Amino acid sequence: MREKKAGNIITEESPSGKSTIKDVARAAGVSISSVSRVLNGYPGVHPSLQARVMRAVTEVNYVPPSSRARQQLTRSRIIYFILANRNLHIPFHSKILQSVETRCAGQDDLLLYRSLRYSPDIPADQLRLSDLLRVGSSRQALSLDGLILTGTTYPNFLEAVRKTSIPFVLLGNNYSGDPLPNDAVYYPKRPK
Repeated sequence: MREKKAGNIITEESPSGKSTIKDVARAAGVSISSVSRVLNGYPGVHPSLQARVMRAVTEVNYVPPSSRARQQLTRSRIIYFILANRNLHIPFHSKILQSVETRCAGQDDLLLYRSLRYSPDIPADQLRLSDLLRVGSSRQALSLDGLILTGTTYPNFLEAVRKTSIPFVLLGNNYSGDPLPNDAVYYPKRPK
């Protein structure tokens, strides 16, 4: 390892040329576990310790490993099942959720469920989709690998989802916009 100067702190440069958690601990004068507790948002961390560690992070230009890298190590995908403008007690939606859950569990994928209600009159950019889709704290948020959209879905929500570039599938029978040539799965309606 080579030495490099970061602010007034001399750190050991890792083989990749990036600062490490050890550099942060050394610069802050604390243990590696204290740095870890601060960076992972553990409760009960004294504000002065948090401030000292965060100053050291800036001084040594430390960039924590991305949540995407951690995710790839575990090879688990995170899939969000979103039920819009409907209730889960409707048998069709609950059966789909159970089937998706079974499939995800069999592949060691993480399935998250969220229901939401929104108006078709809200402009797509005001739906605050990034807040809705955040998994974890803003500092340690995980990246989603896919969305399953079901329930009554309006064009404004679909427009907002498309802007995220997260892959999605829409159960299209309850889509209230113009017919979709792609991006949707339609299920046959039962004869009455």
